[in-house]
Amino acid sequence: MVVPICAIFVGTLALLASLPITLWMFIVLYAAWESRGYPAVIGTVDASRIVSNRKCNRLPGWHYVVTYTYKVDGNEFCGTDVRAGRWPYLSRRIAQRTADRYPQSSVVNVYYSPDYPEASLLERGWSWECAFSIVVFLVAASTSLCLLVIGIWRLTDWYAMTA
Repeated sequence: MVVPICAIFVGTLALLASLPITLWMFIVLYAAWESRGYPAVIGTVDASRIVSNRKCNRLPGWHYVVTYTYKVDGNEFCGTDVRAGRWPYLSRRIAQRTADRYPQSSVVNVYYSPDYPEASLLERGWSWECAFSIVVFLVAASTSLCLLVIGIWRLTDWYAMTA
């Protein structure tokens, strides 16, 4: 009896914990979708490098840091987002490849939100980094649903045996 109740309890908690992940996934996908229509301006890359996550949060992997400036209607802005769905746990090679595409002092197209010019990207639309939010969502949701199903299934078996 304890195992099914625990599985149902943990599954319910995991399902509740996956709600913010679901929200994050939809925000990432919506931002990628919206960015397809962003207008472009010319900007300049101020810095481009990779950083080990061990130096930041002691987790494995690498991430790229690209900063750039651009002007919209005479106002200067600074951006750091290369693409929608930034995922900070990359291999060194992939992080370096992204940083190398935007060398310091290079001229780039910057795509910005017309409603909020502070929001900008160097690559608009869907990116492969958006897929990470979907994968995290699928793992969290399927784990919680499996725990719930197993708990309910075991609970019904237990009640059938005791009846």
